[in-house]
Amino acid sequence: MLKFLKRMLKKEQEAEVLRIEKSRLKPWLSDEKKKRSDELDKDVKIAYERIREAICQAKELVLELESAELHNKKITTREINMMEGNRKAYMRNTEDFLEKIKRSMGSVELDEFISCGKKHLEILGKSNIRPYSVMQHFFANESRKVAEKIKRISDELDELKARLGRAKLVEFEKAGSLIRLSEERSETRRQLKEDKDKKLVQKKETEDAIKKEESELARLNHSKGFLDYERLKAEKARIAELLKKHEDEFCHMFVAIDSALKKYSRIALDQRPVNMIIESPADAAATDAGSILTVIANITDAVSRNTLELKDKKREKTLSALKCINAESVESFNKRSAEIKQQKSGIEKKLQHNSIMRDYEDTEYRIENLRSRLDILEKEIKGIDKKIERIESEISEHDMAEKIKDMIGIEIELAED
Repeated sequence: MLKFLKRMLKKEQEAEVLRIEKSRLKPWLSDEKKKRSDELDKDVKIAYERIREAICQAKELVLELESAELHNKKITTREINMMEGNRKAYMRNTEDFLEKIKRSMGSVELDEFISCGKKHLEILGKSNIRPYSVMQHFFANESRKVAEKIKRISDELDELKARLGRAKLVEFEKAGSLIRLSEERSETRRQLKEDKDKKLVQKKETEDAIKKEESELARLNHSKGFLDYERLKAEKARIAELLKKHEDEFCHMFVAIDSALKKYSRIALDQRPVNMIIESPADAAATDAGSILTVIANITDAVSRNTLELKDKKREKTLSALKCINAESVESFNKRSAEIKQQKSGIEKKLQHNSIMRDYEDTEYRIENLRSRLDILEKEIKGIDKKIERIESEISEHDMAEKIKDMIGIEIELAED
């Protein structure tokens, strides 16, 4: 006998294992839920008929209780009044309960009907404690029959609750939602991987484009045009340095007369040319050589007459320096400056007409843009990888099967399609 029971238990356990392809799990859950729902509907229909029958019978028994006569009529008026009051209360409470059950049956969802029915039973039980006790004393048989019908309704509610629990319709709905969520995640993961593949292609294309532009940049670096450009740049820098040295040498002639210039600027009628010399003798010579020579002549006169009140040694050095600043030195400075500036201008024109640098700068600009694009693509790919990793870590197929097993009580073994 024990071996037989073990074999039966083993068969039941084996029957609870569902081996199914992944693509069939969702429709199987839907079909199984519908099958269980249909079976439950049949059971509910039968249960409702039994409850309706019990309600009708209970109402008839309540009417019998109402018309029932006392077996012992030798009781006091006070006892009769007490009995009648409790009989009316018992009948009212019972009829109210029966009517509520009848009204809610079929008009609300099954779980709500069961929940409300149990609540009405609880209310009825509390409100009929004393009336039922009194009825048992005076009309034991009639009140017992009513109570039996109430008990039958209660049993039917308990059985409906048990059948609803065994059907696991809510659990099957949750399992279906879990499958839908898993499908949504799988679709999201598929779209993310597709997006990643596109970006990987774009990344490869961008890297190839960078290599191509870098090769072009290397070619330009070694081209004759670029070498000419670099030579012209070096020549321009050399000439600029030559011009600066020439101007510095000219300006150095004015260092010794700096004090005289500043003192003369306070008494000069026209301070503009004096201030020009103080700020930049080279610019002043290039702009207005005549004014420089006039100022120098006026300062020489003022120093000679000691109008500027310079000390003897300072006065001698100033006069000596002023002699060096003359028409010949200014003209020589301007002539050489013009020659150097002309050379510089000629080189600048050559640089402007050298298209290689424009090509070089355009190539550098394209490389910079491509590298920025590559950086953005790499960040986007990393972001997609993190999203895919998060989706894959949320729930695996094994975890999903375990969750469904916990929900519907059936072990799921998923097979590849």
